[in-house]
Amino acid sequence: MTLSNAARDIASAPSADPRCPGRNLPGPLYRGSSGWLFHATGLSPSGHVQKPMTDKPVELDGHRGISAQKATEIRRRLHEVQADQAALRSRQQEFERYAIAAPSITWSEAATKARYLIQLFAATPDARDPRRQELIAKVLDDLARLSD
Repeated sequence: MTLSNAARDIASAPSADPRCPGRNLPGPLYRGSSGWLFHATGLSPSGHVQKPMTDKPVELDGHRGISAQKATEIRRRLHEVQADQAALRSRQQEFERYAIAAPSITWSEAATKARYLIQLFAATPDARDPRRQELIAKVLDDLARLSD
């Protein structure tokens, strides 16, 4: 008996499946690239078993290789760093708008503004000179001590 004869025999048999009246099939009959396939509850048209749908998310990282997991983690961390930098820039701009809005009334306010500017300078390549680093540290200590 050939595959087409078997399929014809199955297709002509009575069905217990309400979706396919007149046929005794576990589900609808499909013509696939590799022959006749049956689609029953829990089976896909390709014959693979399907799992029921749930509301729980599937952790896909465990199904990938180490290099793909590392690449994904790098992308996630880079996104977090970029978001943090954007938030920092926003806070800096807000502080600078506040700092230039009005003159300082107390020495403490003036010291806070000076501390901010010194810290900005300390992050530049010019401030990497050891003498300048020492000077920056001493001035910041002086400002902290005198502004309290």
